[in-house]
Amino acid sequence: MGERYAPSTTYTLTMVFTTADALHVNIEFLPRVPAVTKEQYNGQALVTFSYDDGYMNWYSKALPYHSKYAMPGTFNINGSRIYGDDPHFMKASHVWVADSLGIEIGAHTQDHKALTTLTDEDIIYQVATNIAVLEDLGIPVHTLAASYSDYDERVYSIVSDYFEGVRVYDGVTNQAHNYDRYWLKAKAVKNYTTVEDIQGWIDEAIQERSWLIIMLHNVVDDPIEGCANGADECDELYDTSPQVLEGVMQYINAQGKDTLLPVNTYEGIQLVEAWEQ
Repeated sequence: MGERYAPSTTYTLTMVFTTADALHVNIEFLPRVPAVTKEQYNGQALVTFSYDDGYMNWYSKALPYHSKYAMPGTFNINGSRIYGDDPHFMKASHVWVADSLGIEIGAHTQDHKALTTLTDEDIIYQVATNIAVLEDLGIPVHTLAASYSDYDERVYSIVSDYFEGVRVYDGVTNQAHNYDRYWLKAKAVKNYTTVEDIQGWIDEAIQERSWLIIMLHNVVDDPIEGCANGADECDELYDTSPQVLEGVMQYINAQGKDTLLPVNTYEGIQLVEAWEQ
C-alpha cells in the first residue's frame, strides 16, 4: 500500500446526537448492520448501496433504513468536509457513528477533486490525506469512489497502491468477464429513477448472477425531476428520496439472501475474488 500522509491540522471530534424523524429513535442506538461472511456467498447476485459526497441527510434519511433492513452500504467521504462548516455534509462524529453501525466508510478524495486533472503528487495527496483523516477516527479505509467518476489509467496506476478497490460509474453491472476491483462499475440513481427502475436493475443482476452497485448522492424528501434550470447536468439531478430507498431495500430483502446478497463495497470485493483468476 502507498505512503500515508499525516493531516497537517489537529481536529477535535465532537459527538452530535441526532434523532431519525421517520423512526423516532436516536440514530446512535439503532441496531448495527451485520457483516457479511464468505460462507453466505454461493455465487448468487450481489447488490451494494454506494453513496458519494458525505451528505448530512444520509445520517437521518438513509442510515435508519440501513439499520431497519439490516442492509449493508458504503458511505464515501471527503476528508475536508467532515471538519468544515457546511451544514449539508456529515461531520466527523456522524461518520464515526455510521461506521459503528456497520456501514463501510470509503474514501472520496480529500477535497472532492477530479483526479485526472491533477499531477501525480496531488493525486497522492488527495487519496492519502483522505485515508489519514478517516483513520484518525479509528476507521479502516479499504475502498475509494472516484470523485465525479473521473478516472483513467494514470489515476488507476496511482490509487491502486492505496486501496483494495475503486468504484467509478460506467452504467453496467460487474461480472466475471468485465471485473476489475480497481474499476468497479455502478449504475447511478437520478431524481427521476423509480423503485421500479431499480427493481429492473436488480432482476437483471439476479439473472446474470452479477454484482450491481447502486450509486447514490443526496437523499431528500421531495426531489424534483431533472434540473431546476433546465440544464442537462446539475447537483439535484442525482437526488433520491427515502421512499425510493426503502422500497428498494424491501424488494432486495424479498428476494432472499440465497438469491441476492446485499454487501458493502469491500465485502463484495472479498466475495468475488475468484473472478480475478
